[in-house]
Amino acid sequence: MSGAEAIVVVQLIDACIGITKTILDIGRAIHDARGLPPQLRALYEHLPIIEELLEKARETCEEGKVTRDAGKSAEPILKQCEQALGELRDIFRKA
Repeated sequence: MSGAEAIVVVQLIDACIGITKTILDIGRAIHDARGLPPQLRALYEHLPIIEELLEKARETCEEGKVTRDAGKSAEPILKQCEQALGELRDIFRKA
C-alpha cells in the first residue's frame, strides 16, 4: 500500500470513528437534558471538519491518487460515512 493509500485509509477510519463517537455522545446526551446543549455544540463544531475530511478522501479516490483496488475498497466506506453525516445533519435540522 502506498503512502497516499495509507493516508486515505487512516482518514476514512478516523472519520468513521469520529462520526460513531459523536452519534453515541448525542444518544447519551439525549437521555440527560443537562448534557444536550454542550454535546450538540461540540458536534456542530466538528461537522465541517468531518465534511472536509470525507470530501478530501473522495477526491483522492476520484483523482486516482490511490490504486483502483483501494478506491473500490474505500467506496462503500465513504458512502457509509456520508450517510451517517447526512443523518447527523437531519438531527440538527430537527433539533
